[in-house]
Amino acid sequence: MKSLTIYLHEEDYQKVKQITEERRMGLSQFYRELSCIHSHLIPRKAKTGVCLECLKNNQRKYYAKIRKSRQNLTDPEKILKRKAYYQANRKKLLQNGKEYRKTNKKKIKIQRQQHYQENKERIDRENKAWRKSNKDRMDKYYKTYYNDNLKDIRARKRKYYEDNQEKLIQYQRDFRKSVKEEKNMIDDRDFL
Repeated sequence: MKSLTIYLHEEDYQKVKQITEERRMGLSQFYRELSCIHSHLIPRKAKTGVCLECLKNNQRKYYAKIRKSRQNLTDPEKILKRKAYYQANRKKLLQNGKEYRKTNKKKIKIQRQQHYQENKERIDRENKAWRKSNKDRMDKYYKTYYNDNLKDIRARKRKYYEDNQEKLIQYQRDFRKSVKEEKNMIDDRDFL
């Protein structure tokens, strides 16, 4: 961590010393005889030194801005304007989106993964419900995909078998061994 050295005049040093002492004492507010830049002579926050009146005004402005932006989302006139703008500039907007997705693939992938992890239960529940209510559509999709990509699917399977041949042989041996053991247990009646 870098240290910062600030050289202050004596009266400024006394102000800073007073603020740090008040913070150490655990006070949440302090009063300074000097007014803030907006001429308020009221207490300040001990942690930040901000005038409480200025803080209130900034919060009012911030929340007014949020309310206005939310009204823009529900105002019928604004909705019609946005739709008209989209229709007039559809190709340009789609192209911009496509370029953004192309240049920010990693960022988008990370955002999607984070969103999924944060909302995993809800997303899984909704997907399961959708698949259940659209079972015919899903069956049709899987059949179409399989028929359209049969060569690729077979090539992937073949490659998997070639790359994992030893692993698959060992799996078969272990499986056969477990089946024999189960048969022996049944014959010996050890399971009772």
